[in-house]
Amino acid sequence: MEDQFAAIHENPDVVIATPGRLLHLIVEMNLSLKSVNYVVFDEADRLFEMGFEEQLREVLKRLPPDRQTLLFSATLPKSLVDFTRAGLRHPTLIRLDVDSKLSDKLKLTHLFCRREDKLGILLSILGDRSLVEENSLTLIFCATKHYVEFLHAILEYFNFKCACLYSSMDSEARRVNVEKFHRKLINILIVTDLAARGVDIPLLDNVINFHFPVKAKLFVHRVGNVIVAFGLMVWHFC
Repeated sequence: MEDQFAAIHENPDVVIATPGRLLHLIVEMNLSLKSVNYVVFDEADRLFEMGFEEQLREVLKRLPPDRQTLLFSATLPKSLVDFTRAGLRHPTLIRLDVDSKLSDKLKLTHLFCRREDKLGILLSILGDRSLVEENSLTLIFCATKHYVEFLHAILEYFNFKCACLYSSMDSEARRVNVEKFHRKLINILIVTDLAARGVDIPLLDNVINFHFPVKAKLFVHRVGNVIVAFGLMVWHFC
């Protein structure tokens, strides 16, 4: 905390913070936000899901009325719509998708199988070069950290070049693993939904849902930030 207080005292041009910690610093240091020109709410739907609505509204009240506000979200739940109506003046909505319509370059495959067969089928898919090309980038989604670590160990045993991400992982280790994926030093990244949020992987070849997304918007989060340049293949285990 002392380092953060000191950083604020240096009058930074940009502050990147969680809502709760930012509000705490504002109150403790009696900070004025009247000189703020821009405020950005990134992953806004997730901020609301995690219970930060009250803190966001409190921060918003302290900002000058003439600042520019940018809000980014993969989905637009009612609570977020109400928030934008209350906190934004004459907002402009820019959409990168079409309601209820998937890209015609998105190739979906549903795999109905017994639970005990899932691992064998996954290994078969990853090893079949007619399905997954050798240097293609593949993102595998799991429901929990336990499954992420389990699949990581199994795939490494079978000599697949892979790494993993989960929310409790050390931030430096996460950064290194994402960098390896970007540079194609590995071509498989095994993740949880929470860990994958905010990870920028614009050119992706395959998404494998080892655990089926429990909500429709989870599917949007998993494939919505991918540029479908040559046809994204999405595999669902059901």
